[in-house]
Amino acid sequence: MPKHTIDSLKILVQSLRTERNNFRAMYEHAKKASGVEKLKHTITELRAIIKTQQEVIELQQEQIVALKLRVEELERIIW
Repeated sequence: MPKHTIDSLKILVQSLRTERNNFRAMYEHAKKASGVEKLKHTITELRAIIKTQQEVIELQQEQIVALKLRVEELERIIW
């Protein structure tokens, strides 16, 4: 195996750093191209919508219970 000089090692290290940076850039590009960030944002929005819908359902269930009680009360008055 050949001995490396300081200069050849510096060149090798620089080459490896450049390659690493290229891989990082390719990775970031692949993430964006695959839509990962957009999907994460969409998931966050959908979770917020689900939470709101659950709150609406709970309120509607409370209203249904109250309306059933009123109907029962009105039926007692009528009959």
